[in-house]
Amino acid sequence: MKSISVEYSVTIIARLYKIIIDEHNTPTGGMLERWNDLKNQFKELRKPYDDLIKSDVESFNELAKKQEAGKIILPLSNMN
Repeated sequence: MKSISVEYSVTIIARLYKIIIDEHNTPTGGMLERWNDLKNQFKELRKPYDDLIKSDVESFNELAKKQEAGKIILPLSNMN
């Protein structure tokens, strides 16, 4: 399967959503099929991120807890 970026997937999903809304809120069969394709691609792209968060961040938090350090909380993104 061809590798695509998360940003590209989100752009396509947002465009698809706009098309669905513009068509009287009724998706066609082709739109639903494309949605499922993109949803599956996004899940594959997201898996390494989820694995990293689950393993590395949890391990880091456990170490910080053992050392009695406060938790570090970072914003997900800069909205500016």
